[in-house]
Amino acid sequence: MQSRMGWIAGATAGAAAALALLLMRAVLGGPSLPEVVQDAIVLATPGAVFSFLLDTLRFAGRPLLFALILVGMFVVGGAIGRIYGARPRKGQSALGLAAVLFVVLGLVAFPLLGAGLLGTGRMADVPLWLTTAVAIAVYVGALHLLLRRPAVESETRPEDTRPAGFDPARRRLLGQAAAGASLAGLALVGWRAFALGGSVASTPTPRPAATNTSTTPPSAAEHPTPDITVVGTFYNVSKNFADPHVAAQGWKLRVDGQVETPYELSLDELKALPPVEQPATLCCISNEIGGDLIGNGQWKGVRLADLLQKAGVKPGAVKVVFHCRDDYTDSIAFDRATMPGTLVVYEMNGGPLTDKHGFPARVIVPGIFGMKNAKWLQRIEVASVDFKGFWQQQGWSDPAPYQTMSRIDAPPQSNPRVPAGPGFVYGVAFAGDRGIGKVEVTTDNGASWREAKLLPATGPFSWVRWSLEWDAPAGARATLQVRAYDGAGEPQIAQPNPPYPDGATGYHTLNVRVAEA
Repeated sequence: MQSRMGWIAGATAGAAAALALLLMRAVLGGPSLPEVVQDAIVLATPGAVFSFLLDTLRFAGRPLLFALILVGMFVVGGAIGRIYGARPRKGQSALGLAAVLFVVLGLVAFPLLGAGLLGTGRMADVPLWLTTAVAIAVYVGALHLLLRRPAVESETRPEDTRPAGFDPARRRLLGQAAAGASLAGLALVGWRAFALGGSVASTPTPRPAATNTSTTPPSAAEHPTPDITVVGTFYNVSKNFADPHVAAQGWKLRVDGQVETPYELSLDELKALPPVEQPATLCCISNEIGGDLIGNGQWKGVRLADLLQKAGVKPGAVKVVFHCRDDYTDSIAFDRATMPGTLVVYEMNGGPLTDKHGFPARVIVPGIFGMKNAKWLQRIEVASVDFKGFWQQQGWSDPAPYQTMSRIDAPPQSNPRVPAGPGFVYGVAFAGDRGIGKVEVTTDNGASWREAKLLPATGPFSWVRWSLEWDAPAGARATLQVRAYDGAGEPQIAQPNPPYPDGATGYHTLNVRVAEA
């Protein structure tokens, strides 16, 4: 009975500590202990395995991992509670337990998890060691109180009128179990809600369907996919369960490393520099063929080359490294960093960046996958070594050039049914900074290919929208496919390949049912 009480009391105390971490994360910012564990697990997972899990679980993967980490906290808390419950419970033993937990986490676990001694290697508004110390205090305090046995329960009381078979220890055990279950449920629901609020990952609103009844060549306004993606429907992917919220006041962007004159800029000082506006498409390297993790935005900021020139780059620069508020890191080749289209931006589609998209500043690097377009930028470092970032340590591509891709947007994948007769097939194509030269579509499973009409792109770094007139035969089952050629005439890769490690390849295929006449 005593060992079970220890287990349940420890798990209950672990749930209380998780709730304390949740509250501190929501009020004070991150990261927290579970997030440090999560990052370490992701980095330790082979890239091919991670990609398979990502493709299989999609956006449920990280919330599931986080829930498992919290369950692990309850289990470890229960094990500690069992050991603690077997010893005399005095104030000195509680303080000793707290000290041991702090030393083990701060001096052993955090360095092993890549967070540095006492967690000082992670960016945070409030030090990681401090939030961890508070969580330990909550855990040890709750555990000590739950296992404290009132003296009256151990005394023999002849006048006791409680019914026969009444067992106060069992009653306390059931109470602890109920409390633990309630706290654990609150912790899991709280972290799940908070993670979704911080947009671990989100998908756009489904694309509208085309009617396929017009015989007039479509205009740009009639294309079902807007040229500029609305901010609220623009895809968002990050490594975090809860993305950071960075206040404009007090934020500084530092430029340092292999430079003559390191310096810092406030947001107002960044905005005071000569601005550049340009449209550019972003696509996630984990986007599957025909996927939604792509969008086209209008960006405003300053050229990264100007910021580097102001610092005076020393000879031998190899990479420009981006350090972000969520401890994400990535890098790009120095030559790409100095290209005119590479920007540090503070506006998206005419308004300030949202928290989800990297406020107060992020990087836009035309020609390479979205993981290199770092968000929540804090520091730009010029490096003389071949720096490998967060995802590159897992095996994802470091150069990361966009694969030429094309997608059928209408008929929609969710309901591939069209009326019989003349109409149109619609879609988009993209090849990064190489541009799109031609798009071809087959409506008969590759027996013949026809060239689609291209609408003008918003800029040299944007996707191209296309359309093809199609007279759908009544009652037919048709297989549609699309392929694109980049601006140099190089064809899209036909061989299907998964996103890991260089981005997905293959033709988007859609099986369509045509209504009876």
